[in-house]
Amino acid sequence: MTTLLARAEGGIVAVQKRAMAWIPQAAEDGTVGSLWELSYEALEQLASLASVGVESVEETSSSSLSSSSSTAAARMGGTRGLTCIACGLKFESREEQTTHFASEEHRGRRANKVPGAREQDLPERAAEAASSSSSSENSSSSEEEEEEEEYRGTLRRDQRSSTVEVSIGAALSMSVSPAVLRATAFWGGRSGSALTQAVAASRVRALATARGRGPLRAAVVALRSGRFAAALFEGRRMTHHRTFSRYTTRRGQGGAQAVVDGSGKAPKSIGSQLRRHGERALSDEVRSLLGVAWREALASCDLVFVAAARLLRPVLFAGTDNDPAPLDARDLRVQRLPFGISKPTLEAVAAAHARLGAVLVHAPAPRQQDPPASPPSRGATTPPPAQHQKQPQEIAAFPEASDASRRLLEACERGHADAVEAVLASAPEDLDLDARDLVGRRPLHLAAAAGAARAVLALLVAGADPTALDERERPPYYVSADKKTRDAFRTARADLGEEAHDWAAAAVPEGLDAATRAAKKAKDQEKKRRQRDRHRQAKQRAAEQATLRADAEAARIAAKAARDLLDAKLNACAMCSAPIRGAPFTRLDFQYCSSACAQAHRRAQCAAAAEKRMRDL
Repeated sequence: MTTLLARAEGGIVAVQKRAMAWIPQAAEDGTVGSLWELSYEALEQLASLASVGVESVEETSSSSLSSSSSTAAARMGGTRGLTCIACGLKFESREEQTTHFASEEHRGRRANKVPGAREQDLPERAAEAASSSSSSENSSSSEEEEEEEEYRGTLRRDQRSSTVEVSIGAALSMSVSPAVLRATAFWGGRSGSALTQAVAASRVRALATARGRGPLRAAVVALRSGRFAAALFEGRRMTHHRTFSRYTTRRGQGGAQAVVDGSGKAPKSIGSQLRRHGERALSDEVRSLLGVAWREALASCDLVFVAAARLLRPVLFAGTDNDPAPLDARDLRVQRLPFGISKPTLEAVAAAHARLGAVLVHAPAPRQQDPPASPPSRGATTPPPAQHQKQPQEIAAFPEASDASRRLLEACERGHADAVEAVLASAPEDLDLDARDLVGRRPLHLAAAAGAARAVLALLVAGADPTALDERERPPYYVSADKKTRDAFRTARADLGEEAHDWAAAAVPEGLDAATRAAKKAKDQEKKRRQRDRHRQAKQRAAEQATLRADAEAARIAAKAARDLLDAKLNACAMCSAPIRGAPFTRLDFQYCSSACAQAHRRAQCAAAAEKRMRDL
């Protein structure tokens, strides 16, 4: 455990560096830091600047109330069909929906198996989803005015990085996690849920007051799928930590045992009993740790961040008079993580704490234009298809990226090799081959992930760096979509030479020169030829087997017909030649189908014998 703690504490710096990639970089010389390391004076200065920014934000929002109301309406409604049921969100375009599906927040919520999340389960989005889910034809004008007032002054939020932008002056902004600034608890209601400039300023000042008493104390608690991880921090130093793991999930079929029991089924197998025991044991261990062993330490924390699946939240927040809850869901110090933790481990908790404290001071990001109108109500007529057509959007690049760099990023993300070669051929002076989007991806990473082998080769020839790392510290070769794209890196290594880049650091294998490529092509062609021959031979064998089976079936049918004919002759009535069904009537060596046939045959034989005697006389 000591080794594990040392590895977690030693990796905080690297985690902090990766967390910075999720935040928009400054337009000029942005100042990156950690909230947990800021001094009392620095926090007081930020609080003062944020308080000054309240007037300018309110002025701007009040002067454009009509446009902001339409923006809020469009944001709350979204385009019909572009939704995320798990997170309770609606989107204006397919690109926004795709970006959200790739985010850590969505993946964490899906991993927690929270189907159909409602707005009361998403307090950080209650202000955005409340109007969409409750709007109807009978909405009154007073409710609309209340919603407009609630959205006035709401901070700009970046869904990718899970941060909000707080104004700290006329030309500066601060990006920070909303969980640090939110003024509502884990189960806070809709009232006051909108994060405004004034709320952010007051929260920063409260953090400054807490920092004046000593280092900021924070706790991160993660509970999911039979795993529990928690840690307490003073500044960036981890002071307490603990992890639990129990068998509560059905490994083969998936899903927790509590989900199966809640569906009305009650399996009585040995495995289900073991899983129920694991759930009870995990609940007891977590409540004992948080409610007894760490009770005083948690009471001294300035912030407590919680990531827990819905079915497991009673373990943390439910209690009785004899067994109080370890955490109070309505305590303003208790906040939910604005992003997901797929697997609760000590490293994941340390990474979440570093990401929560990431602070970036930068130039304000440009505001997006308001959408043309709010979506139709439930009873309104569906708009014509032209209004639902996919509109092209530029990739969200860093503010300092030039137009050429933005075009290059967009072409690489879509995998358009012709567009990439056109941008490179124009060779503008402001083109940056290492430009990054908001999540830290460079053109080479985007082209490799899109499977655009020709674009990858063009970028490498133009001078792109194959050793550059993305936000997850992966080289471009590592994110290649297919073998053809990986071969493009190997071809570039052979064509550009070993001295062009540190190919070992780029994880690119041995280069493919012209001779190697020709031999490889010939080998692939020979392999395909052998495959075609095997396929042709298999078809021939299948046809021969089908012919043999058909002949065998015809012979079987002919034999059966012969047997049936013989049986019919042997079992025919001696009088009427009809087939005998059941036990036959016998007389002498003859058998009959009925007694009438037996008597008729006897008389016929007697008549024939008499006629013969008469002829003999």
